[in-house]
Amino acid sequence: MSDQNTVPLIQRAFELAPECGSIDELKRKLRAEGYAQVDAHLQGRLIKTQMNGLFLPSETTRRVRF
Repeated sequence: MSDQNTVPLIQRAFELAPECGSIDELKRKLRAEGYAQVDAHLQGRLIKTQMNGLFLPSETTRRVRF
């Protein structure tokens, strides 16, 4: 974590996840904010499951069918 990031990586991941569509997008955003070792922090099955529950639905699942 760089000096400018005072929020722990995992906390920031939970904050950003609802704005992302995938774990890869989330990782890109965290790296862009200067976080280090993003892959190591987000590699576990539990954290991936938690993040997947927060991601934006894909375009195909957002469509409502009547």
